[in-house]
Amino acid sequence: MKAVLAMFWIALLAIATPASAQPVPSLADWPSLAGDEAKTGTRRTEIAPFAEPRWLLSQTPAGEAIHFVGPAGVAATAHPEPRVFTAATIAGQARAVAVDAETGEIVWTTPIPALILDSWACPTIDPASGVVLYATGSSVVALHTADGSLAWQTDLNGPPVNVSPLVTRDLAPRNRAFVSDYGGFGGPSWLYCINISPHHPTLNPFQPGEIVWAAHIGSSTGGTPAYLDGVVYVCSTGIDFQGFAEIRAFDAQATEEPEPLWTFTNPIAEGFFSGLTVRETTGGLFLYAATYAFYGQLDSANLVKIHARSGQLAWSVPSNRTSSIPIVLDDGRVVLSTGIQGFGSVPMIQMFEDHGSYATQLWNTAHATWNDLNNNGQLDPGEFLLVGGWNTHPVLTHARTPDAAPRLLVGAIPAGNGFAPYTDLYELDLSKAPADPGFIVQHTTHAGSTPAMLGSGVYSVGTGGLAALGPPPPNFDVNNDGQIDLDDLYAWEQGQGDRDINRDAVTDHHDRELLIFELRRNEVRDMNRGRR
Repeated sequence: MKAVLAMFWIALLAIATPASAQPVPSLADWPSLAGDEAKTGTRRTEIAPFAEPRWLLSQTPAGEAIHFVGPAGVAATAHPEPRVFTAATIAGQARAVAVDAETGEIVWTTPIPALILDSWACPTIDPASGVVLYATGSSVVALHTADGSLAWQTDLNGPPVNVSPLVTRDLAPRNRAFVSDYGGFGGPSWLYCINISPHHPTLNPFQPGEIVWAAHIGSSTGGTPAYLDGVVYVCSTGIDFQGFAEIRAFDAQATEEPEPLWTFTNPIAEGFFSGLTVRETTGGLFLYAATYAFYGQLDSANLVKIHARSGQLAWSVPSNRTSSIPIVLDDGRVVLSTGIQGFGSVPMIQMFEDHGSYATQLWNTAHATWNDLNNNGQLDPGEFLLVGGWNTHPVLTHARTPDAAPRLLVGAIPAGNGFAPYTDLYELDLSKAPADPGFIVQHTTHAGSTPAMLGSGVYSVGTGGLAALGPPPPNFDVNNDGQIDLDDLYAWEQGQGDRDINRDAVTDHHDRELLIFELRRNEVRDMNRGRR
């Protein structure tokens, strides 16, 4: 009877089902950089009003200052316990830090190897094994999320610089973590496949933390992998930063070093110093990545779109230099955070239009808001909207209504120091142009660096510490049985359990719709998987 009632309510709100083959991430989970394995940087939610932070963490209970890693993002989850995971230096020691997402209290800190070259690597949560992974020093360190104790540590050939580990969730009993390292200026780098599932003598003959294989990928910095449907993708910069950069695809289920499924070579002599995103669209499956040009002006780098199944170029368009991951909107436009103040560049957000076989830049925030106060023909600081930057990863949100405008959550790079925390956080309305009234929806100086979201709440490091903006994490486990399933919907309909899903202190139809969305978010994809 419970299942019948639950299915009735699900059918009643069928219009809320996202009809996409692209995996739809949970609203209760921000497990890694860009929020999911495909690195889409997207959530189907609204952004709550910022106002003042719900909490702000800047020191330990003993009064020691916490120095969070400058532009780094955080990983966060609402289930089974509300936690935010980040890295920081406390009393001169690099530490992994777990914070209660509801209260802002420190749950635990654990010493970790020092971050190399000011790395802003974001941790990654593996919910299946209950560990959080840190790419730090020359290792991947797995800590138990409950208490910060060491689960395992895997040493690499070189340090993973600015790289967030990737964790698969759909390959059980052989789920893997993927990470790349930095071999020095022009030196050899590797993509590592590390087992994270329990050992089994036949199904998975590897121990947790054991390297299954490693593949040479050229030279790489910041090459956070992306993953979808059994294939892992990774960027490299080329040799000595003089050659043409490359992207490779590998079989994520291989049990020994595989040959690339394909290798893509950038059409211009610039390197990838970042990750990439994989998106399934009506036109097919595509990868998007952007480069960092050390020389030249605002169009010296490039943004590429690649056929993910073949590695063939769909288009390349000039762009400003960046190490940020592109974000693809539902309408096919691509938004990119770029730039550094000086060296021929300025910080900005760029919007591109995809025309199929080619792309064009629609606008960028610097030129669109520029007022040449000193009439020197230069984009000088203070003459345009300072938003975006080369080493931050924004978040794109869509409210769950058909006419909702896409919004971008993005920070502002600090003047003169691209390795410090970002100073401001903006919500931008991407249905408008930068000079239009209402383009800036809201703004705060309490946060700024690469944000994470749980429900409509935001977590981000700013100049004052780690900030929580908006409501506490959503609670989908209505009946408190440790599972998020149809029984929670049944309990909600029966008036039982904790029914305030969105944590706004009001129980109404918005809570029910949010729960149904969470339960149904990948229904279409799950139904079609057997047909692929």
